[in-house]
Amino acid sequence: MTVQVKMTPGPAAVAEVASDPVTGTYALRLRLDPGTLVIAAQKGPDGPRELAAFLTRLAKEAGLLAVVLGPTESRHALTDERNNEAQTGLADWYGESGAGRSIPEVPR
Repeated sequence: MTVQVKMTPGPAAVAEVASDPVTGTYALRLRLDPGTLVIAAQKGPDGPRELAAFLTRLAKEAGLLAVVLGPTESRHALTDERNNEAQTGLADWYGESGAGRSIPEVPR
């Protein structure tokens, strides 16, 4: 089953690390004001490693989008390496990376 969701963060939205008090496992919680999304590791020995890899990619993509939307306000170490990639285009709205839309030159 595939689920596609579009949520818009409100003025009190926050991203935070959450832990399950029973199991001690960690997750990324996005309180979107209104609505909450929790991204947790799959069960099993590889779950935490796979979640870490996904979160690393998520951080890079979020950094790229921050530069596109607010290039001067959003500059930081995660986005520096992405400037060349930004010129190749964005992924389709719900699809894989592809030709996408072109992104204007990001000022340095």
